[in-house]
Amino acid sequence: MEELKNYSMVQKVDFQLQIETDTSNEVGIVLNYIERGDHPDFSAREMVLKAVKAFWLPYVYYDKHLSSVSIHLYKHIAREAVARLKEQIREIERIFKLES
Repeated sequence: MEELKNYSMVQKVDFQLQIETDTSNEVGIVLNYIERGDHPDFSAREMVLKAVKAFWLPYVYYDKHLSSVSIHLYKHIAREAVARLKEQIREIERIFKLES
């Protein structure tokens, strides 16, 4: 993981995103939930970053072909993302009693 840490220390990103949408559609409902901080375990920032990282981080490394990152690290990042997404799937299945 040292390679990833070295890469991430190169620069800082000040990322701001403003989304205006109707509060009655799915996106509006989710954004309103996140903004209000209704989740008992995570802040709004943590909720967004956790989801973005799990879903997009493997693609970032794959698409950018970062030469400073080994194939071993690519696979490690992909495996961790898959594990997080599977964990989320299991939690949704459990909460909504969707287990097969």
